[in-house]
Amino acid sequence: MAKQKVTDLKLLAIISDFIDEAGWAPSYKQISERSGLSSKSTVFDRLKRLEQAGLIKRQPNVPRALMLTETGCNAVKGLTHAG
Repeated sequence: MAKQKVTDLKLLAIISDFIDEAGWAPSYKQISERSGLSSKSTVFDRLKRLEQAGLIKRQPNVPRALMLTETGCNAVKGLTHAG
């Protein structure tokens, strides 16, 4: 069975779901485990891309300092309504 590609929107939904469930942002390791991405550095690169797109905000050097922007929240809502 081929590994399913994790799109940016699916990654955003994984982060949003974790925050809803736990009340705080997931660690890079937890994002990696839930998404199937191969490493924390891959997660870092993908989060950087989401941040550049204005979908999330991060604070450097602060653990779990990750939040969805209004644009990111709207993207997740659109994904759940479409699926």
